[in-house]
Amino acid sequence: MIDAAIIGAGEAGIAAARRLQARGVRRILLLERRGAVALPRPLPGVELRLGHEVRALHPNGGLEIAAPDGPTRLRARRVLLAMGARQEPPWPGAVTLDALTPGALPFQRPALLGLSPRAPEALALCARLGLRPAGLLASAAGERAALGLKIAALRYRIRVFETRWPERAEAGPKIETLRLSDGGSLACDGVLLSGCWVAEAGLARQSHLGWDVSGLIQDQYGRCTDPAFFAAGDVVEPVPGQGDAAGAGRLVGDYIADDLEGGLPSWEGGLAVLPGNGVARVTPQLLAHVVPLRGRLLVHPVAPVKGLLRILAGEAVLYRRWVTLRPGQRLAIDLHGLKTPPDDARLTVEIRP
Repeated sequence: MIDAAIIGAGEAGIAAARRLQARGVRRILLLERRGAVALPRPLPGVELRLGHEVRALHPNGGLEIAAPDGPTRLRARRVLLAMGARQEPPWPGAVTLDALTPGALPFQRPALLGLSPRAPEALALCARLGLRPAGLLASAAGERAALGLKIAALRYRIRVFETRWPERAEAGPKIETLRLSDGGSLACDGVLLSGCWVAEAGLARQSHLGWDVSGLIQDQYGRCTDPAFFAAGDVVEPVPGQGDAAGAGRLVGDYIADDLEGGLPSWEGGLAVLPGNGVARVTPQLLAHVVPLRGRLLVHPVAPVKGLLRILAGEAVLYRRWVTLRPGQRLAIDLHGLKTPPDDARLTVEIRP
C-alpha cells in the first residue's frame, strides 16, 4: 500500500513530499494532472506520476484516477490535497495570467482586475509584452492596494482604482468598457485578471469530506473529516502570494508523518470553531482537544476593521487582542496563546470595533 499520496505538484505538494521523505516515510506518490512540472530539485524516493488526474475521493484514502493508460484506482494510508488555486473570470472574455501567451495577445490596453499579491507580476508581464494597461482596479468592495503594489504601479505609470470596482462589463465581440461602482466607466479593450482567486476545490466539494462556509473542514493539523485525508496550501487559503504554500506543505507533511507513526491525537472530544461578529471565515474549524493546543487559527474579517478580537468559549474569554486589519488581510493566531478551553466547548472568534 502507498503510505502517502499527494494530489498536486505545486509548491505545497512538493514541499510536503520532501518533508515526508526526510521523515522516513517509505512510499510517497505525487500525482499531477499536467504533463510536465518544473521541479527545483529532483525528488529521489518519490514516485511522480504526470498526466494523472484524480477524479474522485473515497473513504479511507481511496482515489479514482484518470491516467494516460486508462482509469485506475488506488488506496493510500494518507492523502494530501494540494491542488492549489485558480483564477475565475467574472465575465466571459476576461483572461487569466496563465492563459496569456506572447504570440496571440487578445488585447493591447486591458484593465487589470484585482489587487492581489500577484498584481505586481501582472504589471511586469504587461511591460514585457508591450501592453499598456488602462488601469488596475479593485475586484471587491473596499479592496486596497498595498504600498509595494502602489510603487510598482507608479513605476509602470498605471493608475490604481482602489475604491471603485467593476460591476459589469459592456462588450461587443470583446470587452470594451467596464462600468464602475461609482457610476463612472473605464475604456479598455479587454480584462486581465490579477486577482479573483478561488480554491481548486471542486474535487473535495464533490466528495464525502466535510465543508462549511469557511471552506474544507479541517483541524489544526490539516486533517479533514475523514482522517485519512489532509489538505494544505492554496486549496485551503486561495490567495497565491499571501500565504506560504511551501511552508504549509512542510508543516502538514510533518503532521502526516506524525500520524503515520500514531502521534496525532484523536478528534474525539474536539472543539468546534465558529466565525462570530465581524469575522467572515476562520480556519481550522475544528480543534483536537490537547493541552497545550498546537497550531494556529487564520481569521478573515468581514471588512477592514480596527477593534478587539476575542476568542470565546461561551462567556469565557480565552484570548483577546486589539487588531487593525486592512481589506483582504488575514490574522494568524498561535493556539499556544489560548487559555485551556473546557471539554467539548464551541469556540467563537469575533471582532468588535
